[in-house]
Amino acid sequence: MNLWLILFAVLPGLLIALYIYFQDKYEKEGRLPLLLCFFGGFALTWPIMRAERLLLDGLGDIQYSWSALIVFAFLVVGVLEEGSKLLFLWLYPLRRSFFNEPMDGIVYATMYGMGFATMENLWYVLRFGWGPTRLLSFTPLSAHSIFSVLMGFYFGLFRFPKPGWPPRRSLVAALGWPLVFHGLYDLFVLQQMIPDLQLAAFIILAVGFTISFDMIKKCQDSSPFRP
Repeated sequence: MNLWLILFAVLPGLLIALYIYFQDKYEKEGRLPLLLCFFGGFALTWPIMRAERLLLDGLGDIQYSWSALIVFAFLVVGVLEEGSKLLFLWLYPLRRSFFNEPMDGIVYATMYGMGFATMENLWYVLRFGWGPTRLLSFTPLSAHSIFSVLMGFYFGLFRFPKPGWPPRRSLVAALGWPLVFHGLYDLFVLQQMIPDLQLAAFIILAVGFTISFDMIKKCQDSSPFRP
């Protein structure tokens, strides 16, 4: 196996994780919680992908069926991947003392998301080699970073609710918005009925990045540790 190929598959996820880590400007998180979230996503990738494959076998050829593709994109991939991330955040960092500001929701969700996406990328490298990795190393990893920021922002609001904003609404949004963006992204990427429609996935990414940067800025501005 080409070590450069493996590095190419792993490096983007690590760079995105580092970028989010450095956006946590005012109160850095400890290494152990960050690593636990990253490798938690890494470890859960294979069983989740296996479950997706089993459910996909029951749907048939999704690339040429809108109904089957919608079910797979939203109810299989979206629910399994985003649901596992939310469950992990709930079980581990939510009630820990180091989760002490809204920005931490984005940080820990991104660590989990990048762990998952990095392992997913490695799987594609081992199976398909160099060709698809060029796109897979950047577009899906970027997509997973967006889904993670969306979830982390609302998960932070759930942990530290604002007046007039019920925590239950934040929890629903923490799953709902990543699920919508994830489902739409996969829908446009996987469908083969209208090839030009695959370009809409880049529009989803552009909108998601715009929203994500705004969410990060809001968390930075509202940090209780800001001088």
